[in-house]
Amino acid sequence: MKKLDSEWGRGPRYKEAELKSIDFIKTQPLWEKMTCVVAANHSRTDGLWTLNNCLKFLTEVKSRDSFGKNSSLEFTWNNLLSKYKGEYMISKSKIDENVSVAKFFGVPFYLIVNFMLENKLLFIPVSDSEGNMVVKHREEERTTQSTSNGGVKRDLIYQLDVSATPSNRWMDMSQIK
Repeated sequence: MKKLDSEWGRGPRYKEAELKSIDFIKTQPLWEKMTCVVAANHSRTDGLWTLNNCLKFLTEVKSRDSFGKNSSLEFTWNNLLSKYKGEYMISKSKIDENVSVAKFFGVPFYLIVNFMLENKLLFIPVSDSEGNMVVKHREEERTTQSTSNGGVKRDLIYQLDVSATPSNRWMDMSQIK
């Protein structure tokens, strides 16, 4: 059976960072009473968040330390702002599938980006409970890195505008190095 990309190369490091992100979030005052069901490796959704056995929202967690396997540019907030105008790129299919599932269950969907080199998490509200996109975005087709371990593919992507992220959408994980 073929290994998933999260099981070899750079993948395990990113998967571990994603799980640490979820564990950290669960310790925060707004979230500590919630339960997060972490999805399997091949799932399109990383977390199903419940409170008193009621689904509250879905999350997808991304962990980044560079802008690609062949990029020497560190994945930092300042680099995202200066080089990419504050736009975070993600596969359109990943977002659309999560938005669709969240809409089906009548809950919002959030993207959480772990800035691994800065030990910070960015929460990006993506859709409301009716499936309406709430983040500014644009769609384009481009050649992207296929997986965390490299390769290339032609893909429809969203460029999510996170340039004006309010301070309450950031979490500092530096105390858990």
